[in-house]
Parts: sequence; structure tokens; C-alpha cells
Amino acid sequence: MRKLILLPAAAILMAACTYADRRFVPQESAAEIQAGSRAIQASERAERAEYRKERREEMMDAARAIKKANENSPNIYFIR
Repeated sequence: MRKLILLPAAAILMAACTYADRRFVPQESAAEIQAGSRAIQASERAERAEYRKERREEMMDAARAIKKANENSPNIYFIR
């Protein structure tokens, strides 16, 4: 029974040792990595700006619709 537990444990430890010895070094230089990071940040910033612009357009459209609906009404009710 004890051998049944020790053998898989030893196999796992051996596999972990051989895997841990590997070095994952990127092939890109530091300048290339920074340039890629800057490009990603710029694209994310542009995407966020586009999202804000679309959200603002939706809010302005809603405001125009409310204004148009209540133009000739003496009583204005906002129901949320």
C-alpha cells in the first residue's frame, strides 16, 4: 500500500523537477516588448475613448428624445 502511494509521488516529483529546469526566456528584446506594450496600451486607450463617445451619443439621443416628448407639455414627469 505504501509503495502504491510512493511510486506516483516519486514520478510526479521527477516530472516536476524536469519541467522546473526549463527556462522560458522571451525571444524579443526589451525594446520590442516595451513597443508592443505601448501599442497595446494605445489601442486600449482608443477603444475606451470610442466607448465613451458612443455612450455619450446614446445619452444625448435619450436627452433629445425626452426634450422632444416634453416640448409642449406644461407638466413634466420623470419616471425612473
